[in-house]
Amino acid sequence: MPAKRMNIERYLAIVATVVALISVMIAVWEGAEMRSHNRLSVKPMLIFNKTYTVTKTVDEPDQIVMTLSAVNSGMGPAIVSDLDLNIVGADGGKTPFENWNTALTAAGYSGLILITSDIGVGGVIEKGDETVLVSLEWNDGDYERLDFRMGYESIYEEEFNNSAPDLLDSTASTAATASAAADTHRTKTTRPTVRTPAHSPTAK
Repeated sequence: MPAKRMNIERYLAIVATVVALISVMIAVWEGAEMRSHNRLSVKPMLIFNKTYTVTKTVDEPDQIVMTLSAVNSGMGPAIVSDLDLNIVGADGGKTPFENWNTALTAAGYSGLILITSDIGVGGVIEKGDETVLVSLEWNDGDYERLDFRMGYESIYEEEFNNSAPDLLDSTASTAATASAAADTHRTKTTRPTVRTPAHSPTAK
């Protein structure tokens, strides 16, 4: 009898230990799921919109305005962590610039710059907000390649980035001008939009 009772007690102790381990595992899993849900619920997603607005008039040349803006279509604020503005040479070498004015001038652009954003590292783009990064009167020309990249973080310090390559490429502006010219109204606004990149921003 004592031996049988000892076996039963040992069995019950093993069962209790297994149950306790399972409970701990479930608690760990639930905690991980909760943290993942919390991160997703505030994950930012910046999309760059490059638009050309064409104003057509009767007696004057068409006015084209190119605008690059960042839209936060995610679930939480995007906190800017770094900014890269580079002219890319034919050999792939990059020359960095600290602001839009000097970068555009170095790229060969000499037109009127309407807006440049002063957002910098530590700046915040809230959920649903759109921030204009640069807006200028467009003139077709043989410009240097100008690339822009923005790194940003969630409130959990997860890192992401998005880029807008070859900002001064004139392909979309040509399409916008042709679309406006086909319209007989005095004033016509068209917005061919290029989203860069086509897929969602990726984590570093």
